[in-house]
Amino acid sequence: RPYAASSSSSSSEEDDDDDDEDEDGMGHMLSVKWLLHDAPLPPLTELAFVVLDDLLLAKPSSVLRKSLLDSGLGDDVMDDGMEDGMIQNTFAVGLKGIKNADDAGKAERVIMDALNGVARDGFDMDDVRASLNSVEFHLREFNTGSYPRSVVIFLEVMSKWNYDQDPRAALLFEDTLAALKSEIDADGSRIFSDLVRTYLVNNSHRVVLEFYPSSTLESEQLDEEKKRLRSIRSNLSPSELKNIDDAAQSLAELQERDDPPEAVASIPSLSLDDLDREGVEHPISIRGPDDDNNDDSTTGGGMTLVTHAVPSSSGVAYVDFGLDASGVSPDDAALLPFLARMMTETGTSTMSALELDRTVGMHTGGIDAVPLVIPVRPSDVDDDDYDDAAVTAGTHLRTMMFVRGKCTRDKSSRLLALIRDVLFDADFAGSKRKAVQILGEMQSDLRTDVPGGGNSYALRRIAGRYSVGGYLREIMHGIGQVETIKGLLDVAENDWPALLERLENMRRAILGGNKGNAVLNLTGDRGVLDAIERDVRDFATDEIFSADSSSAAAGPVDFRSEDHPWSNPALSSMKTSSPLRDEGVVVPTKVNYVGLGGQLYTLGERIPGSASVASRYLQNGYLW
Repeated sequence: RPYAASSSSSSSEEDDDDDDEDEDGMGHMLSVKWLLHDAPLPPLTELAFVVLDDLLLAKPSSVLRKSLLDSGLGDDVMDDGMEDGMIQNTFAVGLKGIKNADDAGKAERVIMDALNGVARDGFDMDDVRASLNSVEFHLREFNTGSYPRSVVIFLEVMSKWNYDQDPRAALLFEDTLAALKSEIDADGSRIFSDLVRTYLVNNSHRVVLEFYPSSTLESEQLDEEKKRLRSIRSNLSPSELKNIDDAAQSLAELQERDDPPEAVASIPSLSLDDLDREGVEHPISIRGPDDDNNDDSTTGGGMTLVTHAVPSSSGVAYVDFGLDASGVSPDDAALLPFLARMMTETGTSTMSALELDRTVGMHTGGIDAVPLVIPVRPSDVDDDDYDDAAVTAGTHLRTMMFVRGKCTRDKSSRLLALIRDVLFDADFAGSKRKAVQILGEMQSDLRTDVPGGGNSYALRRIAGRYSVGGYLREIMHGIGQVETIKGLLDVAENDWPALLERLENMRRAILGGNKGNAVLNLTGDRGVLDAIERDVRDFATDEIFSADSSSAAAGPVDFRSEDHPWSNPALSSMKTSSPLRDEGVVVPTKVNYVGLGGQLYTLGERIPGSASVASRYLQNGYLW
C-alpha cells in the first residue's frame, strides 16, 4: 500500500497578510513519489521514460502539469519528474501553494485521475511528437551550458559504470531512438500509456507527503534540540565532557593547520604553463543599421545583424531577436518578466496556448522571452588607450526584450514565424486565467528561490542602491519583484481590464519602437548560417516590424550619447524605495544570509584590471 505522511515546514511571520495566507493553507504542499523498479531497465524502456517525463511535466501542455494547474488547487507544480542517476529510478510530482488544507487530498486525486486517464486513453499524438522532438533535440545538441562538457560526460558514464553496467550505454542513443520511433509509428502512444499503467498507476511503491506551514516549527525544533542535549549532558561524566571539549579543540586545530607539502603535491593540478595563452576566437560579424551593406534589401533589413560562426553546432541554429524596450513606461519596467511569459504562454489569434506549445515542441528546440538591461559605455569615455576602466554615472543603458529560440536548419522558417507570432500576436485579451496562473507560478518560484539563494538576493538588493542598472535588475529579478508579483496577482484577479491595458501598452511600446535599435543574433556553423540566410532575410525585411512604428524611418537611438529615458525616474525611485540603509528580510530558512556592500570607486575614477584579480581571490579564496 502507498505510504502517507505529513510534516510541518517553516513559515515566516513577515506581516499579518502572510499569517492569514498560511492559515488559509496557501503554504501547504503535496508530493507524490514512486520507486519505479528494482532492476536495471532495458535501454528502450529507459529512453521511453525520458520522453514520458516530458509528456507528463515538461511543458505547459503536459498532462500532469496542466491538470494540476487547471484544478486551481495551488500555485505551482513541483515537477521533479524522473530521477535516473541511480540504479533504481524514481518519479515525483506535487503541488505548491495549496489554498486550503483540505485540498491536499484533492490534489492527490487530480494526479491519480490524470494518470489513469492517459493509461486508459493514451496521449495525443501531437503531444507525443512534440515531446519526442524535444528529447531528440536535447540528445543531439548535448548542451551543458557553462558546465564543462567533459565533466558531464564523466558523470553520465558513472551513472552506469557505478552499477557494473556498460558505461557506453549512457552516451549511445541512435539505435535505441530509432527503435522507439518505430514502436511509436506502429502503436502510437501505447508504449507510454503502458508505462504509466505499469510503473505509476498499478505501482504501490509510492509515498504521499504533505507539508503544512507552521510559524512555530523553528522554535519547537530548537526547544527539542536543547532538551535532547540537556538529556545527553546529564548522563555524561566530567571526564567524558572534557574528552568532548578536547576532541572539538583538536578538530578546530586540524582544520586550521596547513596540509603537509607532500600531501599537497599528490593532488593533480594545473599550472599557467598548462594553459593555452592564445584564446580561441570565433568569427563574429556585426552589421549595423547604418552600414552601407545593411539596407532593407540585405539580410539585416535595417536592424543590427550579428552572426557567430562556430566550428560545429550539430546542425542547430540559435536565433535571438531583440527589440528596444526603452519606450515602455518606467512605472512598468518591473512587469517585463511577466510580459515575457505572457508572450510565450498565452497562444495567438490562430493557436490556443496548448496548440502553440505543441507547435513549438514539434518544430523547434524551444522558445522563450527574456528582458535584458545592458550597460553601455558613454560616447565621451574612450578607454581604447587605457588598461583601466573609468567609472561612469551608469545612466547609459540598453533595455531589450529578447525572444530566443533554436532549431535544426530545415526548421528556420517555422522558428522565425513563431518568434514573430509571440511578439505581435500573443493573445493577452482572452488570457485572464492564464495570467493568474503565471503570476501564481512566479510568486511560488520566488518564495522558493529567496530562502534557497538569499546571498544572491542580498547582493542584488545592495547593487540596486548604487546604480540605475542595478536598481532595474533588482526590481525585475530581486526582492522588489516579490512585491510586484504579489500586487499584480491581486489586480489580475480583481481588476483584469486594468492589468490588460498595461500589458497592451507595454507591447505597443516595444513593437512600435525604433527598428534601428533591433538586434538579430544568429549562431551556428557555417553550413547552418548559409542554409538559413534566405529565411533570415525574409524575417528581417518583414513589413510587420515597421508598419506600426512612428520612428521606423529614423536612425537608431544612440544610448552611448543619450541617457536612457528610465534613468532619471529610476534615480528618483532609488531615493525612496532603495535608500542607503541597513535592512533585513524575513524568510523561512534555518540559514542566515548576510550581504555587505558599498561603493569602492567614485564617478570618474579608473578601476585597474588588478581589481578583478583581488575580487576573485576574495571570492574564491579568503572569504570562501
